[in-house]
Amino acid sequence: MAALSLRNLCKSYEGPRGSTCGAVSNLNLELRHGEFLVLVGPVGSGKTTLLRMIAGLESPTAGEIHLGDRPIHHLEPRQRDVAMVFQQPALFPHLTVYQNLALGLQLRKTARREVRDRVEEVASRLHLTELLDRMPQTLSGGQSQRVCLGRALLRRPQLFLFDEPFAHLDPLARRQLHAELQSLHTRLDATMIYVTHEQDEAMWQGQRIAVLRDGCMQQVAVPGELYHRPINRFVAEFIGAPPINCLTGLVANRENGLRFEFESEGRVAWTLEIPRPPDFLTRQVGSRVILGLRPIDIDARPQPSSPATEASLLIRLDRRLTVESMTWGHFRIGNQRIVAKLTRQDFDGDSDIAWELTADPGLAHWFSPTSGDSLR
Repeated sequence: MAALSLRNLCKSYEGPRGSTCGAVSNLNLELRHGEFLVLVGPVGSGKTTLLRMIAGLESPTAGEIHLGDRPIHHLEPRQRDVAMVFQQPALFPHLTVYQNLALGLQLRKTARREVRDRVEEVASRLHLTELLDRMPQTLSGGQSQRVCLGRALLRRPQLFLFDEPFAHLDPLARRQLHAELQSLHTRLDATMIYVTHEQDEAMWQGQRIAVLRDGCMQQVAVPGELYHRPINRFVAEFIGAPPINCLTGLVANRENGLRFEFESEGRVAWTLEIPRPPDFLTRQVGSRVILGLRPIDIDARPQPSSPATEASLLIRLDRRLTVESMTWGHFRIGNQRIVAKLTRQDFDGDSDIAWELTADPGLAHWFSPTSGDSLR
């Protein structure tokens, strides 16, 4: 049985002059017990609205929410057995760290000794033991979010919800808290939904990732499937850094297979030979399609013997960008920009030369230019 089931969930708000603004549309999702699901999408895609409906802070316009074997969409937040950690720490400023952690248990009339034992256990797990007598205003951002996380753990809920809780922390604190959250998830076998708009964070954090756009679920899959088999152009562009390159061009017949032809300024500027085309691409001969190539899958080589002239539309390197151990080249083919990986032997080349870009067609993604859906 699914730990959480969202069935045809909708949320709309009344706009100006009686208009309706849809935030979530016919959303369906099944979450397994003990699963860590990351909900990702651009700002305004409905991620926080969805979390607030699950927590009971917003009422759905239509649809159902089931937790375990019971519907909860009609229940008050305190009746749902769900704990939520927000983006901004929400601590009582007049209470110590210990008192903030203990308050929920005390309101449930838990015995004093049990309260102390449970608070001390959670404080030890989250490295808060030395902070129990401190006031919230003396804590760093990372320490404050640890307290909020500890307060959620002490409730022992069926479901944890995290709404970008580490977004405002520095990178080091964010990495530390991510590691602690992963460790807690494994140790507790807890069911968790984690919201972020950072796709790289989603890729290494989630067991599965749900991609949301304009309130509609695009794809739910394990990270590798999202990256290698995106269901549409939006998912392909949103998942992966640097973003995938998308070129619109013609599929043409050739004696030994097919060729993708990209045109710029009225002429063929770049081609990709496809010696063993898949059946779905063969059906597109004579039609325009979108070719998606990830920067890591494109090889860039300088051609020093070929001067780059505007008349020949040769490929020019505009700039280089080094991120950690990888250097990316930003190229221009006519009016099209392409990002590809560079190798160390390319670093000393003259920037005013032509470049050759090659790719394995087996690593290419193909999309419809009208719907954006994967042709695969």
